[in-house]
Amino acid sequence: MCTPVFTKSALSRTWVNKVTATVVTKATVVLNSTNLGGGSGPSNLINPPGWLDGSCPAHHNRGHLIGNALGGKGDDADNLVTLTSGTNHPFMYEFEDAVKRFVLAHPGVDFQYEVECNYDKENYTALTGYDIPGASGNPFCLFPAPAFLTLSLKKNQVLQSLQTISGYLPKPPPDLGTLAAVTSLRIPNGGYKLYSGATHTLSNCASVATDPSNNAGLKLAAKNYAKALGHVS
Repeated sequence: MCTPVFTKSALSRTWVNKVTATVVTKATVVLNSTNLGGGSGPSNLINPPGWLDGSCPAHHNRGHLIGNALGGKGDDADNLVTLTSGTNHPFMYEFEDAVKRFVLAHPGVDFQYEVECNYDKENYTALTGYDIPGASGNPFCLFPAPAFLTLSLKKNQVLQSLQTISGYLPKPPPDLGTLAAVTSLRIPNGGYKLYSGATHTLSNCASVATDPSNNAGLKLAAKNYAKALGHVS
C-alpha cells in the first residue's frame, strides 16, 4: 500500500463574498511494483470542498488524487476532491491506468507521482447569465473545487513523457502529436460526460454547456449552489 503526502493550504477567493477553505494543493507518493494494492473506492460519507451532489446538473464525483488503481484510499478526506464526471472519467482514470501499467513494467524501480490542484482565481471563468466563475465555465463547479489538476510521474526526479507512459497501455495511442513530449498532464475540471439518456435530456442537463441562454431552473440551481458555498448571500 502506498503512503501519500498531502500539502494543504487555507485559501481565500473573492468574486462577490469572500470564501475561505482549507484545500489540498498537492499530493505526492512514491510508487513501485509492490505497493499499488490496497486502494479503495470513494466513501459517500465524505463530501470534499466544493461538493454538491452526483446527480444532474452538478454531476460531481468524489475524485481521488492518488487513484484507487494506484493504491489511493477513498476513505481519506485529504485524498478526495470535487471533480465533475467528465474530468474524473475518462481523463484521470485513463492516466492513472497508464501510470499503473508503466510502474508494473519496471519492477524494483521507485517512481515519484505527483498531483497538483490549481485554485488560482484567474483559472475560473464565468458563463453568461450565472453569478460566479466556475472551473471550465461550469457554474456547478465552483471554488473550492479545483480549477484544474496537473499530473506528473518522475523517475530519479526526471519527468517521464506522456509518450513514454502511454506506450504501456494495451492499445497505445497511434499518434499523440504535440502531446507526445508533454511531461505534466493538465486536466481541466468542470467537464461533463455526454449524457444522452431521456432523463438527462428532459431535465436539460446538457444546457449549461451547450445552450448559452440556459434556463431559469438551472440558473436558480446554480445560485443556490453558490449560496451554499458562501459565494453569494
